[in-house]
Amino acid sequence: MTARAFHVAALVLAAACTSPAHGARGDGGPLVGVWTAQFELTEPLPFSTRSRLAVEGTVAMTANRSSHVQIDGLGIATHVGTYDVDFRTLGFDPEQNGSPTISAVTRGDSAVLEMGDANQTLVVMRGSVRRDSITGTWRVFEPRAGGAGRFLMTRRGQR
Repeated sequence: MTARAFHVAALVLAAACTSPAHGARGDGGPLVGVWTAQFELTEPLPFSTRSRLAVEGTVAMTANRSSHVQIDGLGIATHVGTYDVDFRTLGFDPEQNGSPTISAVTRGDSAVLEMGDANQTLVVMRGSVRRDSITGTWRVFEPRAGGAGRFLMTRRGQR
């Protein structure tokens, strides 16, 4: 089993066993689970020949019980997790220097999610949370440039 597969499997198991009402920071519950994530590039990185491309992958989130990760000045993450999305198709790689990590803060029906490393390549997603979906916009921040687009995350059904 690859390291990535292990991380995804571990977080899927943790998300399935997590009861967000007990001990989670913030509201803890809206993002817990496994999601199919679709990213559409609408503002390509400068000097890129890519335009209006899309990628799809998996995001697994659990309630944050121990991380002290701060999100975009909004406070400590309410959710943490991992992802398997090949952003290289869109011209960047937020996990170039480490594990594919994602952190999020929810406030009511809004969420801010961050993928990657703020010191290298960071993808910031801002969206509206519905029962089984999250829709919004994303922007990539890199030392050399940035790009942006829209995203849709849909919760995978419980088995």
